[in-house]
Amino acid sequence: PLMVAAGRGDSTALETILAAGADIGAQTVEGVTALMVAASQGQTNAIRVLLSNGANAGRRDGQGRTALVHASLGGHDEAALILEESGASEGLDQLLRIVAATGRADRIAALVSDGAGVDSVDSEGNTPLMLAAAAGHASTVAELLARDASVNLTLPDGGTALMLATGGNHRATVELLLGHAADVNLRTRDGRTSLMMAAFEGYSTTAEAILAGGANPDLVDSEGNSALMFAASEGHAGTIAALLGGGADPKRARPDGITPLMLAASSGTLAGVRRLVESGAEIEAEDARGYTPLIIASARGQTHVVRELLARGADPAARTLSGITALSIAEERGFVRIASLLTDRR
Repeated sequence: PLMVAAGRGDSTALETILAAGADIGAQTVEGVTALMVAASQGQTNAIRVLLSNGANAGRRDGQGRTALVHASLGGHDEAALILEESGASEGLDQLLRIVAATGRADRIAALVSDGAGVDSVDSEGNTPLMLAAAAGHASTVAELLARDASVNLTLPDGGTALMLATGGNHRATVELLLGHAADVNLRTRDGRTSLMMAAFEGYSTTAEAILAGGANPDLVDSEGNSALMFAASEGHAGTIAALLGGGADPKRARPDGITPLMLAASSGTLAGVRRLVESGAEIEAEDARGYTPLIIASARGQTHVVRELLARGADPAARTLSGITALSIAEERGFVRIASLLTDRR
């Protein structure tokens, strides 16, 4: 009853309920109090009643939000003013980050005008722009950029607003950031770029937007993996096509000799294998141990890929440095259909 009365702004009911001994500090499982409910709904009279009866304006819910934050998120300026006059306070920088993370674009201008730092950071290094970008709040990102938010600031691990938007597959936000000079080739501490992140997740259209924004498709991370390798290893045929269309080198190999075609053969993406071969990937390339795409596909039990590679001329007699052939490893692992295909080609 207390929460309901607070939300409705029913001052008379609140007085009656409190007089009957209701706990004014009671919280829901989410940590929300009656004062927070009233604040979130802009119920100014209910706020005054609760405050006059000893409600604690400084209490925080499970997400760390006070009644003042709830009022601010709801755009209830009068409610926020009443809480502030009672002694409640919340840093403007914190409020700006909260409204950015929750997509309240309409609150950005006022907070920045009041002095909130557009590039302020939280304990993890997130700026308002990063928080809005991660959630895909394009209109909020636009508001922050219009107020000169720095687009290329980085997290301790090197992450950027562009990378965070990419990670959520928020193409509109990605394009907006790129349009405001986001550095598309910035890297995390382990050498990963936004394009690599899109490739790993299989976000083809977002990858296309990043490529259109000037991304270098052949950059590699600290282990020598390119965006094309990430797409191939995860079996994302559409992203493989997007990357090849954007100029990715199908022949690039890691230091251990692994190529995109080998990774596509391992993951079993038939369409990806076809696209790579048609784009010039070397079908007889060998890694540092002498494994070819055909041997790898046979070892992984990728029947359709084995058939495709054989049809395109892959050598079934090729051996690794230790003497393993596609047939021997298929037989060892019980891949009968693959063994039959290879036997027919001998």
